[in-house]
Amino acid sequence: MIEEMKLIQPFFVIQQPRFYQEIYRKYGISHFYTFQLQRNQSAVMMVPDGCVDIIFAYKKKGMRARIIGASLEYHEFRADGEEEYFGVRFLPGYCPGVLDMGLPDLVATEYELSDGVQVRELLCCMENQVTFQHRIQVFLDWYLSLVTYTNMKNSHREILDDVIQIINDRKGQIKVHEIEHILNYTGRHINKIFKCEMGMSPKTFCRIVRFQRTLECLSYQSDVKLADVAVDYGYYDQAQFIKEFKHFCNLTPGEYKAMVYQRGFKEHVIDTQFLVKR
Repeated sequence: MIEEMKLIQPFFVIQQPRFYQEIYRKYGISHFYTFQLQRNQSAVMMVPDGCVDIIFAYKKKGMRARIIGASLEYHEFRADGEEEYFGVRFLPGYCPGVLDMGLPDLVATEYELSDGVQVRELLCCMENQVTFQHRIQVFLDWYLSLVTYTNMKNSHREILDDVIQIINDRKGQIKVHEIEHILNYTGRHINKIFKCEMGMSPKTFCRIVRFQRTLECLSYQSDVKLADVAVDYGYYDQAQFIKEFKHFCNLTPGEYKAMVYQRGFKEHVIDTQFLVKR
């Protein structure tokens, strides 16, 4: 299982004074989260993190659910005026096994979650839950009754997990030919498996991981210098850092740093521990 990946969607975090998340990191799930939007908000920005999310939107008149595939650039998540959200973020390389589609089918796409008897059962149960803890428990009970780590495996699972872990450990600063030497597979074989399973190349995933690590750095270290970040995360120069960051975030690193400092990013995030003994 992929370890120690902090996956940030900062524009979800800063929408309200408190953003609650429950770190899980089991059975392909990274964490659960909940946030609230103002009624007049029609969209919120999402940035690439290499993950698939299922997001439940609660309104007074009901609930709807969407599955959001991994994106390759920033995009808008349509809010449609919903007031409260509950989300499940899967680890990179994983998607809900109960869906009749793979990760490549989900890249840069969004689907309404409504088809199938099992999904309808979930939606019916989730609609009646009003607290973060109960929503987590209901989703997890449903999910684990259908999907286990064993039946999520396939013939390429071990290689994919190894490549993702190596890229994460190196903070995205690694080339495919270096992964070749670590795993003793050819670059062609690594690229083929990764693209087939993830729907993107290892190189693209490296860029996303490196961006996420710089995002984490700027979000949690208010005194860090942008020039130091560019060097520490292996960008050729500050110009490349700015260009790459803006491609993924629609803001320059300086603009992003000013925004999270002004809005107090760190103070917004609260880690719950409902599942500590589970």
